[in-house]
Amino acid sequence: MFSGRKKINHTTLLGKLYVPLTTVLLFALGNHFVPSLAFDPLTSAQNSRVSFQAIVEHFQALPVNRPDRLTLLMSGNSQTHAIMDAQPEDRVTASWLSEFLNANPPNKLFEVRLRSLPNLTMSELLILLVQSENDSAHRPDVIVAGIALDGLRWIEPREEYATLARSRPLHENLQNLSKASPELPHAVQAVSAILSGGRSITVAAEPGGAREPLLEQRILKILNLLPVFQARTRLYSRFAYSLQDFRNKFFGITTATRRKIPPEFYKTNMELIGLALKFAQIHDVHMVLYAAPLRLVEPNPYDQGDILRFREELPKLCNQYGGVCLDYSELIPEKLWTMYPDDQVAGFGGQRDYAHFTGKAHQRLARQLKADMQSDLESWRMKKALQLAQLGHLTTPK
Repeated sequence: MFSGRKKINHTTLLGKLYVPLTTVLLFALGNHFVPSLAFDPLTSAQNSRVSFQAIVEHFQALPVNRPDRLTLLMSGNSQTHAIMDAQPEDRVTASWLSEFLNANPPNKLFEVRLRSLPNLTMSELLILLVQSENDSAHRPDVIVAGIALDGLRWIEPREEYATLARSRPLHENLQNLSKASPELPHAVQAVSAILSGGRSITVAAEPGGAREPLLEQRILKILNLLPVFQARTRLYSRFAYSLQDFRNKFFGITTATRRKIPPEFYKTNMELIGLALKFAQIHDVHMVLYAAPLRLVEPNPYDQGDILRFREELPKLCNQYGGVCLDYSELIPEKLWTMYPDDQVAGFGGQRDYAHFTGKAHQRLARQLKADMQSDLESWRMKKALQLAQLGHLTTPK
C-alpha cells in the first residue's frame, strides 16, 4: 500500500550535509587547537636570561599631580624595562632614578613613572604624550624619553594607539597641532594618515558624534567570543617571528648585519619628535630627550652616517622647541652588554644583543640622568611651586 511518504535517501542527505558538518568540525577544532600556537611577543622571550620588570611601583598609573612635587613620566622602548642576566638586586632605570632623586632630602619630591613599549615608534611617543596631557589631574610635569636609533626604522603606531589617536579629545589635539606645524610637513602627513585610518573616527558617545556602525559592533562582539579570533594578534606574531627566523637563516642575517635607516623614514620620525617637543612646549611640559645607549663594538648593525646625523640633529630639535637633549650613545661600556638567550624567538639565539643591557647598566644610566637633570629639575620644581603660590595654592617655597 502506498503510504504517501517519500523514502529518504541517506546517501544524498549525507552528501548535502558533508560540507557544513566538516566546516563546523574544522572550525571547532581550530578554535580548540589554533590558539595554543599563539604567543605574546612581550613575554615569549622571558626566561632565566631576561627579566621584564613591568609589575612594579613605577609602572602604576600617574599619581595626582601635587603642587609640592614634580611628576616625571619616563618613556622609551624595551631597553627601559628589560634587564638581561638579572640579579636579585637589579632594578630598571626608572626605579633607580626615583631612588637617586629622592635620596636627599628623604621626603619624596619627585614622582617617577614609566610607560615603555617594545619597538616604540615616534608616532606612539607623540600619542602617549598627548594622552598624558589630557588628564589635568594626573598630568606629568616632565617627560623623560629615550630615543633609540633603531626606533626610527618604523613610523606606524600599533592599532590600539592608532585607535586611541582617533578618539576624542586626542584627535582634536593632534589635528590642531598639525595645523599649527607647517614647518614639519612629513610629520603632519603621518599624523593625518593615522587620524584618517581609512575608517570612521571612534569618539565618545555624545549627540551628533560619529559612532561605529551598529552592525559592525554586533559582528565584532560575536567574533570576540571565539578563541581563534581573540588570538588573532598573537597568531600573527608567531607567523611573523617564524618568517623572520626563516629569512635570517636563509640569508645569513645576524644581529650585527649593517642596516641603514631609509632616509624618508628617518626624516619623518625626526619631525614626529619635533612635533612631540612642540606639543610639550605649548602645554608647558618640560621635555628631556636622551639618545639611547648604543652598543658600538665592531661589528654592529648601525650605519655610521646614521649615527652621526642623529647625534647632530637631535640636539638641534631640542634647541628649536625648548627641550633638553642628552647624548648617552656611548654611556654603557661593552662589559655591561650581553648576548641573546639561546632560544630567542627570531633566530638570533646566542648572538650579541644590541638593544638591551644588564642591571648595572640601568643603574649607571639612572645615575647619569640624575646628575644631568638635577639642576633643571630643582629649577622646574621651584618654578612650579612659585606659580602655584601666586595662585594661593601653596606657601612660597624656601
